[in-house]
Amino acid sequence: MKKIYFYIPIVLVCQMSTVAQTITCDDTSIFVIGNSTTASLRGLHKFTKTSSSLNYAGQIGTIPNTTETAGAGLGLAIADLGDGQRFYTSDYAGHILEFDGTSWNTLATVSDGTLNNPGGKNEFLYYQKYSPDFSVISIVRYQNGMINEIWNDPATQITLADLAVDDVGNVYFFTGTNAMVDYMTDTLNVMSPNGTILHQYSISFDFLGGYGLCFLNGGLYMFFTESNSDYPGKMVRIELSGSSAITTTQYLVPKPVVGTATNGPIYLNVQDADTCSSSGNFLGVDDVTPQDFFEMFPNPSTTQLHINAYQNGKLTIFNALGQKVMHQDLNSGVETILDIRTLASGMYLVNVELNGNHTTKKFIKQ
Repeated sequence: MKKIYFYIPIVLVCQMSTVAQTITCDDTSIFVIGNSTTASLRGLHKFTKTSSSLNYAGQIGTIPNTTETAGAGLGLAIADLGDGQRFYTSDYAGHILEFDGTSWNTLATVSDGTLNNPGGKNEFLYYQKYSPDFSVISIVRYQNGMINEIWNDPATQITLADLAVDDVGNVYFFTGTNAMVDYMTDTLNVMSPNGTILHQYSISFDFLGGYGLCFLNGGLYMFFTESNSDYPGKMVRIELSGSSAITTTQYLVPKPVVGTATNGPIYLNVQDADTCSSSGNFLGVDDVTPQDFFEMFPNPSTTQLHINAYQNGKLTIFNALGQKVMHQDLNSGVETILDIRTLASGMYLVNVELNGNHTTKKFIKQ
């Protein structure tokens, strides 16, 4: 069952050092969060990727780790929620933090857990949500001032500490059936913005030290620290092969000196990464069909029909004679509840148009 957490209006402003007002979106830039030139601050840094290497391009800002923002910088995401491309992060207090070009501000908060490891693209922004005892990890979406839980499966465990998001809002994340026993990932999941698992690909790797998952120029990449046994200190490309996901090209993650402390130099220790580059045609043109674009339930039904749309669109219901009996606009990520009590018992066709694609499903009114 989906849960909705209404935001608590907290005024929280954290000043940030020099950061470009506009995020440069291209097919070579990767933005990362790690330690800073100042030991007490987390830093925002930039990498650039070539065909053969990953290169450090400098620190572009900091996130103060003050009492009010304890742990600020728990992951990094880039999204456009209507005000242009912006950085997003979170803290141990459950705040969603947005950088508006001048300062970090709280957009929303949860009181029953911690938000971490965000992923974003275009108008989509997601977080992993940890229960207070860290025993349960779910996935939530932030939209229109609300935090909606869209995925929670007690039978499995999220492994890699990040989420990737493609151009149409699908979420990519790794899980492991016995992850807390063998520390292994066994599945790459692709989930719609409404929480429907669209695809699952088998994959196997040690997830310890895994922290970053993002798209760059049509490719999907993940990051690992030196503690990982499979890919120590590497950025690794993931490709699809039938029903499997495979790791291919590896890039060494730079560890430049970013400052000096009393006990010596401060080396960059990356904790998360994101881009605003296109996911391209990663899944392939035949992998996402209009049938995946919306879900409806319950079916059969007597009083209400719930519709979750993949994208903004229009819904039309026809009776068995082909007559239009209901029409409704649909908004991506917002569950639409239709009152069908006035409809006569029988079979109906639900036609949904999303981005020029039409698909039709049957439902029974009892």
